[in-house]
Amino acid sequence: MNTTHNMFASVSLGLMASMGGVALAEGGGDPRVEIIEQPAASNDIGNFVFSDDGELRLFHVYEHTDSDIYRYETGEWTLIRRELWAVVPGITPIDVSTDGSVLLMTDFGKTEVLSGRATFTMPKQWTYADTIGGHSHQRHVWGSVYAGHVSSDGRVVTLRGVASDDHSPGSDSLVWAGGSDLVNISNGLPRGEGISYGAGVPNVDGSVVAFSQHLADGDSNIWVWASGILTELPRLDPLSGEDRDLRAVSADGERIFGNDESDARGGFWGYWNHLNEAYDGSRPIQHPSTAWVWSQKDGIVPIFDEARFLETSIWDINDEGTMALIEARPIGSNDWERYLWYGEDNFVLIDDLLAPMGLPDYIRGFGFWQISGDGSKLMGATYIDNRIHAVTVEIPVR
Repeated sequence: MNTTHNMFASVSLGLMASMGGVALAEGGGDPRVEIIEQPAASNDIGNFVFSDDGELRLFHVYEHTDSDIYRYETGEWTLIRRELWAVVPGITPIDVSTDGSVLLMTDFGKTEVLSGRATFTMPKQWTYADTIGGHSHQRHVWGSVYAGHVSSDGRVVTLRGVASDDHSPGSDSLVWAGGSDLVNISNGLPRGEGISYGAGVPNVDGSVVAFSQHLADGDSNIWVWASGILTELPRLDPLSGEDRDLRAVSADGERIFGNDESDARGGFWGYWNHLNEAYDGSRPIQHPSTAWVWSQKDGIVPIFDEARFLETSIWDINDEGTMALIEARPIGSNDWERYLWYGEDNFVLIDDLLAPMGLPDYIRGFGFWQISGDGSKLMGATYIDNRIHAVTVEIPVR
């Protein structure tokens, strides 16, 4: 991937002339609603990136042969990066710090951090524990690093490292906190053909990082790294072979959120794979996808209501981990809907929550995928006149 990246014509466009942006006073001019159109210079469907404070920060789009990144500031879009992607995908924004000052980007071979006017390229060397002749030693490897997340304070980046060494199968979960060193937080865990470790999800300052371990038989586990100590999280069903989807970590690192899925694999659209087997028309037989929260105090607890749902899947949480945006499939339905979860069995359908605001029909609960850190805003997107628009809505007080 590194070699082909060198074929790109990459140009940093800095603070060019603004590209325009439209903030619409929709929803009857309700000040709790903000709708922002994609950059005027962009005609293709792209992705919006919000920060944890609920602010719109970026828009990424593939336009013909270009991969473009726009930054949104003071009501205007500015093109800050363009790369040709004729050979492999161009540069893509992955995550942004809470204040928007640190941007994590990757072309799926090289990973960069843009902080202010400075750009840092992630190092590509790390170590892992190896055993030769019954003796343990640290093997130094180099390879490709793939972006995971940036901590809310912008100081820590998580990555997945794939070694170029044929004697180093799988991948490692890595952390970068500046300088030329990558810390392998999966170091010491089992290695071998078919075993790999994913990029972690950090808490607010990166002092706690949760990451996935994928096994050769298709199962997966989740580990938590804190102060150099590794803890494996329990499963909802200890006897079940499940694929585990890690989603979020609370700001203090004490609550971890994810989904446990059946052998049929749930995931975003995966319920089609086992739709007929999932229920008998009235109540669940199994839970192909079940959201959960784990803490040292309470262990692993399902985010689920057997009286209402066939499946649940978590999308995002507030900083405290006391509120979550989830997707759920009600009993007797083939459709997913989005809810806010306030703990225990307290689920509120987003469409019902927003109904008193009298919003336009094109603002629906299914368009939201993120909650602000303080739990006051929902962020997502919608289509208006065949163009994509970012949507931010203040959550009504219940």
